[in-house]
Amino acid sequence: EGYVPTEYLGERAIYRTDEGILRLIGQAQVEREGNRLNADSIIYRDYADLVEAHGNPRVSGEAQDLTGDVLYYDLITRRATAMNARTEVQESATWIVTGDVTVESGEDTRIFATAGHFTTSDLAIPHYHFEADQIKIVRDKYLVGRPARLYFGRVPVMVLPFFVQSLEQGRRSGFIVPRFSLTDVVRNSGHTREISDLGWYWAINDYLGAQLTGRWRSGAYTALTGNVEWRW
Repeated sequence: EGYVPTEYLGERAIYRTDEGILRLIGQAQVEREGNRLNADSIIYRDYADLVEAHGNPRVSGEAQDLTGDVLYYDLITRRATAMNARTEVQESATWIVTGDVTVESGEDTRIFATAGHFTTSDLAIPHYHFEADQIKIVRDKYLVGRPARLYFGRVPVMVLPFFVQSLEQGRRSGFIVPRFSLTDVVRNSGHTREISDLGWYWAINDYLGAQLTGRWRSGAYTALTGNVEWRW
C-alpha cells in the first residue's frame, strides 16, 4: 500500500547505483498505471522520476497516444513531452496535431503544442491545415490555436487572431461556423463576395431550439434570419 508498481523491459539493462540511472536498450518499454512507453532505448532517472526515450518513442494507454523524435515522461505528474510529435484527437472528426507537444493526463486530458499545425486530413500533404504558434486542446471540450494561419495545400490564404473548434458531443448552444469561399476572402475582378450563416444557436432544451444568423452579399443586401424549431 502506498506504492505504484513500474515495469521495465529491454534486451539489455544498465543500472548505475551512484547516479540512480537505468538504461534500457533494444525494444525498451516502461509501464505504469496503465500507461506504456515504447522506444529503441529508454533512460530512467530514478531520483527525478523522469523517463527519456529515443528512437521511435511512443506513449499509449489511458493517456493520449503520442509519438515523436525524442520523448520525455514525468512519472509523477504523468506529463509527456515529445519533440516533432504527432497525436490524434478522436471526436466528431479525427484532428491530427503535430509540433512540439506536451500531454497532461488527469481528469481532463490537456494537450499543448508549439509551432504546430492541425487538420482533419490524413494525407502527406493535407488538403488544408491550420498553423499556430500555440495550440491547446482539452479533450471532449475544445481546441484553440493562436494566431492561426489557414493553408490550402501549401498556399497560405488567411490569418486569424485565433481559431476555436468545439469537441463536445450532442446538441448544445454556441456559435455557428460561417460559410464563405476563397474568392470571398481574396477578391477577383467582378466577383461578388458573400458570407452566410454567421450567428448563434440556442439549445433551449432537448425539444426546443432557436437560431439567429446573418448573411451579407456585397453590393446587394444584408439579411438577418431567425427561426425556432421544436419536436414532439
